[in-house]
Amino acid sequence: MSVVLTPCVSLFIQERRVMATLQEVLDNFQQFWELFFPEQHTLHREEVLTAIGDLERGGNCRAPDPEMAAYQNDVAGVYGAYEAVRYQLYTLRNLLESQQRGDLRPDQHLVSLGCGPASYELWLMMNQGPRRVTLVDHSPAMLARARSIAERLGVSERVTTIVSDATSSGLPPKSADWVFCLNGMHWSSNWRRWIYEAGRILKPGGTGYLSCTLKFPRSRIQRGDFEAAVQNRFGRGAEFDHVVPPRQIGEHVAFDMRYYAVVQMKVDSSRRKRR
Repeated sequence: MSVVLTPCVSLFIQERRVMATLQEVLDNFQQFWELFFPEQHTLHREEVLTAIGDLERGGNCRAPDPEMAAYQNDVAGVYGAYEAVRYQLYTLRNLLESQQRGDLRPDQHLVSLGCGPASYELWLMMNQGPRRVTLVDHSPAMLARARSIAERLGVSERVTTIVSDATSSGLPPKSADWVFCLNGMHWSSNWRRWIYEAGRILKPGGTGYLSCTLKFPRSRIQRGDFEAAVQNRFGRGAEFDHVVPPRQIGEHVAFDMRYYAVVQMKVDSSRRKRR
């Protein structure tokens, strides 16, 4: 199947000249989302949640992390209806506005821990993003969907997928220029180990982008705990941005705000070496 996209706009500032407005970039991502996640137009979210047993198997589930892979496998096929595009746009906007901390250049290696179907990562590859991307997720179905999108985009040879828990990717230390942990660690009871793994594989001078949902039923991450864990791993190279309003479902707030951290591994990493 051929893929037809309008010309992808450039994301980054080159020679102090803005190549595209933020709104143009977000519009382009929405087009990408609608093309590769078309079920948003054919399936109703509430019906999808019922079909996959979300109340018993989703955010309220206390099963060990490895058992959550089966639930995520079911989510993969209906992801466009399960995850509304407006929440994807919130995260992308915050990511792009944080680019002053470090440019994501074509010659760099991006690793995404808990990538899901890799909507952000693959879109970035098509928009002057990293030439090489490694996707890590414990759900084979999520990675299969990501590979399918990569093949349709013609970038599959630049994408590596690893079926593994995000806390133990198996990647070499200091092998990533950028590390993403995007809106996934709150699904894990071991979310602090996600942060540690991000720091382990991030190169000195590299940049990480971490986000979670506060007070999510499965993890109950508190703002102070998240800040402390990130600062313990990255020290003063961490900045936080509490930007996304609570998600509403009907008259009820489904969960509290998403919380973001942009981190930078110091070039002088001697303190890490002594550990």
